[in-house]
Amino acid sequence: RSHAAAALGEMQVNGQEAVKALIETVKKDPIPSVRLEAVVALGNIGSPVVVEELTNVALNDEDVRVRSWAAEALRKIKLH
Repeated sequence: RSHAAAALGEMQVNGQEAVKALIETVKKDPIPSVRLEAVVALGNIGSPVVVEELTNVALNDEDVRVRSWAAEALRKIKLH
């Protein structure tokens, strides 16, 4: 799952279904490394529609690495 999330981000696929799947992964996957890859992918995609979800993750995810990468993804989106 983490490889799939990373691949979507690297390809910068901005389809609604891809973004929706990544958001669901960030919200529900029990494995922090998978959530982290999904967060990075969302940042690479750069869609402003994910800002609210990434903000929530940056503030509330249980894993400090996921929170940190969510904040970085938000910075990347603001730079676009």
